[in-house]
Amino acid sequence: MKTTKSQDVRRDIMEAGIRLFAEKGFFTARVEDIARRARVAKGTIYLYFKDKPSLYVGILDHQFQDGIAILKRVREQEKPAAEKLAIVARDWFDFMKQFQTGFNMSAFDNLNLTKTVMRKFHQRVLTRMHEIYQLLADIIRQGISQGE
Repeated sequence: MKTTKSQDVRRDIMEAGIRLFAEKGFFTARVEDIARRARVAKGTIYLYFKDKPSLYVGILDHQFQDGIAILKRVREQEKPAAEKLAIVARDWFDFMKQFQTGFNMSAFDNLNLTKTVMRKFHQRVLTRMHEIYQLLADIIRQGISQGE
């Protein structure tokens, strides 16, 4: 799928943010440094994200969405549920390895964030986790209905 320049810039900002938040932590990473690494002006970041906490939460949410896309693809496959669950386990592990830097970004030292950031983050995580549980439950229900 072809992306627009706007999508490319957003992706570049998020990739730079992932790396810097993982390297320096939330509080030490500066928007200026993220902009420099993304090769955009500092003001450009604010066209895509309200502030640094919104960028941080947006990155984590995007990673959850990527993981959910994996689960949706597996759920739709014409395979026994047990095989689907094995695929989920393998693909989820591969996904986490691929985005290891991003997952380091959510390490405990980064989670000591302001209440505002945590409120945004907490609600999105709950929403995404609910989606994940529903997708897994769908696969299990499919297996049950097919007598597995």
